[in-house]
Amino acid sequence: MSRDVPIPEPLPDEVLIQNHFVGVNFVDTQHRAGLYYPVALPLIPGTEASGVVAAVGSDVTDFRVADRVAYAGYMGGNYAEFTCVPHDRIVSVPDAMPLEQAAQTHLLLESRATSGKLLLKVT
Repeated sequence: MSRDVPIPEPLPDEVLIQNHFVGVNFVDTQHRAGLYYPVALPLIPGTEASGVVAAVGSDVTDFRVADRVAYAGYMGGNYAEFTCVPHDRIVSVPDAMPLEQAAQTHLLLESRATSGKLLLKVT
């Protein structure tokens, strides 16, 4: 199912992101199967993504239009082309990192990993 929705306007502490890649999270698959906690329909799923900043709220000073970013842990709406996300849920993506890899940052954000720590990726 597909439908057009208006491009949202960021609140003062939000960043409008044009999503380029979206991770498919376990929660998303459970929602689609009707097995997780009840959600209101219609639902635009998605909890992690990467893309480019399209606009910033009036209080946001740490991101600019055209910055490459990723975010996670913000529930819902990330399968849409544009998503407004609180700026404190967003990380900058280095030019050397492909955006499709950056969309998988959910566990990195939640793990609080720091430089020099060993991480294990299971695929």
